[in-house]
Amino acid sequence: MKKLILLFALLIFACSTDSEGNPCIYEPTLETNAVTDITETSATLNGVISIVSENCDVPNNTEQGFVYSTEIQPTLEDIQVNVNGTNISTTIEGLTPNTTYYVRAFLTNNLGDFYGDEVSFITVAGQIIINTLPISNITTNSATSGGEILSDGNTNITAKGVCWGLINSPTVEDNFINNNDSTTTFESVIEGLSPNTEYFVRAFATNEFGTYYGDEVSLTTECEFDFDEDGICDEDDEDDDNDGYNDSIDCEPFDPSINPGVDEIEDGIDNDCDGEIDEGFFNCDGVPYDSIVYGTQEWTVENACHTTYRDGTPIPEVTDATEWENLTTGAWCYYDNDPTKPRLYNWYAVMGIHDSDPNTPNKEFAPAGWHVPTDAEWTTLENYLIANGYNYDGTTTENKIAKAMASTTGWASQTNAGAPGNDQSLNNNSEFNAFPEGYRIDYGYFSNEGYNAIFWGINGNNIYDQSGLSFHCRLQFNMSDLYSNYDQKRNGYSVRFVRD
Repeated sequence: MKKLILLFALLIFACSTDSEGNPCIYEPTLETNAVTDITETSATLNGVISIVSENCDVPNNTEQGFVYSTEIQPTLEDIQVNVNGTNISTTIEGLTPNTTYYVRAFLTNNLGDFYGDEVSFITVAGQIIINTLPISNITTNSATSGGEILSDGNTNITAKGVCWGLINSPTVEDNFINNNDSTTTFESVIEGLSPNTEYFVRAFATNEFGTYYGDEVSLTTECEFDFDEDGICDEDDEDDDNDGYNDSIDCEPFDPSINPGVDEIEDGIDNDCDGEIDEGFFNCDGVPYDSIVYGTQEWTVENACHTTYRDGTPIPEVTDATEWENLTTGAWCYYDNDPTKPRLYNWYAVMGIHDSDPNTPNKEFAPAGWHVPTDAEWTTLENYLIANGYNYDGTTTENKIAKAMASTTGWASQTNAGAPGNDQSLNNNSEFNAFPEGYRIDYGYFSNEGYNAIFWGINGNNIYDQSGLSFHCRLQFNMSDLYSNYDQKRNGYSVRFVRD
C-alpha cells in the first residue's frame, strides 16, 4: 500500500484584488492518507482538505471527499463519495475481494477540480464457498460425488475435488482426487473403496490462502456378493429367483444400526462379504454380537451400538451439553463426541421413550429376542460368578468379581488387591470384557474414561422412576466388586443385553 503524499494546488487570481490592490491568492491543500480497516468488501478512506485564502473571498465549495476506482488516477468520472470537513474519513462498502483499488481526495468548486495524490490498497482475499454434491453410483469399490463452487473469493483456485475417509470431517491429508477442469460444478469418481464399508466425503477447493471444504456426506459401499433365493452366491446379475429383478437388487448390505436383530437368512444378506449368508443379530462392525452363557442366562459381551429402536425409529445423537441436560426423551452420543469411541445412551433411550407426549407408547430398545437386563438379572449374574469361583482370590463368598469382568486393557493403574487397575493382564477370566469407557454426566459433560465401566439396568420394582433416578451397575478401577446404585436418568451409560 502506498503512503500518502500530496501536493497542493496554488491558484493566484491576479485579476481580483482587495481594496489595497493586493492580488487574491487561493491555495487548497489535499492529502490522501493511508487506507485503514480493509476487509474483503470494505475499507476506510482517510484524508485532509485545508484551504488558505488571502485578499479574496473564498469560493463556495460545491463538493469534496474521495474518488476511487480499480483504475489509476480516479476522477469525478469514477465513484465519488462526498465527505465534509477538514480531517475527513469514510467507510466504503460493496468492494470486490482480492482487488486493487486507487483513491484520491478531491475538491471541486467554481474555480476548478482539485485532487490529492493517489493511494492504493488491496481488499482481503475472499474465502472459497463450496457445496458437496450428493453421492451416486455406489458400487462395491467406487462411488460418485463432486462439488459446486458458489464463490471463488475472487482468487485463483489451484485445486478442487473430493476427499474421503473412514472418520468424520475428512481432509486432503486423507484420500482425495483432484479435478483439473475449469468448471464451477464438477464430478469426481471415488475408486479403491472396500466393500460394505461406510465412508465420509467432502468436496474441497484450494487457493493460495488455504483449502476450503464443503459439507460432509456419507456412503456405504455395496457388498461384494449377491444371492438368489436359495442362498447361493450369484455374481452374474441374473434373475435366478424369477422375481423380475436382478439379484443384486434383492441382496443389499445390512446396516445393523438401522435394524439390529433382523433375520438375515430370510433377507439373504452377506453382511461380512464372505460369500455366505449370515445369521444372528449384528454389532456396528457388521458381525454377530459375541455372547456367553452364565448358568441360566445368555449375555452379550459387547456393548450396544445401534442408533434406532427395534422398529427402525431413529434414536437421535445429541452432542450439545445443554441440550443433553434438558432431555426427557431417548438419545445417544459418542464419549467426548468422538466417533472413534463407543456409544453411550441415556435412560430414556433404554426405556424406549422417544416422544415427549406421555401418552405415546414406548419403543423397544433391544434387538428382537433380547432385552436390557433388570436389576434382578444383574444380581443373578453377580451371584453366579461368585458361586463359580470368579472372585479374584478364588473364594465363593462376598463380591470380589470386578477383575473377572473387566477388560485386560484401558484401566487406570491401581495397586489395590482385586482392582481392575491392578495387573490388568489377570483381568477378564469370565470373558464379560467390560471396558472403562467412562460416562456422560447428566448436565452434558464427559467423565472417568479409564476409571469406570457403567451399565444401565431396568428397575424391577420401579421405585425410583418418579425421583429421576434409575438403576445401574458399575466397575471401578480401584474396587474389587461389581457395584450397583441409582443415578440420574440423563446420564449416558453403556448397555448390555440378555437373551429373552
